Amino acid sequence: TSTQSKLTRKSRLPLVFDKTLIICVENVFIYMADNGNLKNVATGDTVSVEPKGKDAFAARCTALMVFASNSMPRFGKMDAGVKRRVRVQEFRVSYTGRVNHAIRDEYIKDQNFLEYLLFKALNQPFRPEIVDSDSSQALKREIELSSNFAYDYVINRLNTFPGKRLPYNIIFADAEAYAVANG
Repeated sequence: TSTQSKLTRKSRLPLVFDKTLIICVENVFIYMADNGNLKNVATGDTVSVEPKGKDAFAARCTALMVFASNSMPRFGKMDAGVKRRVRVQEFRVSYTGRVNHAIRDEYIKDQNFLEYLLFKALNQPFRPEIVDSDSSQALKREIELSSNFAYDYVINRLNTFPGKRLPYNIIFADAEAYAVANG
């Protein structure tokens, strides 16, 4: 188990560079201003690992990364590289009834149970690619809108203006108002 911040800082990569599976579970997904390490780890590219008090070295990460969060991620640069590497699965199920605290307090800490889950996962039929479903692509467009103010403004506001020529000062004032209204 890791956090998104370990993938964004070179000094934190020593904690994850030699792992096969990286699971990041956080209540709120942090804003990833620099997602270069995320892209490099996701595709098995070389990253610079800088352990504290030791010399930096290059390492190739090949881990499968799974992020779980109560909110949608935001990236500083939602480019084609991130879109190509990310698959989004939204869970809409709401669990009601009696809360099973054993999941949080026992199962997640039980080494035998975790090894059994890993064994089952590793013995599933191999599929060379995780499918990028239509819902995943739609959610990535939503992430791109929330991550990039200029893109969001052009798509959701500027395209609604009539005509082909608009004074710069009107667009600037409208963009400021749009930013205030939409956080």
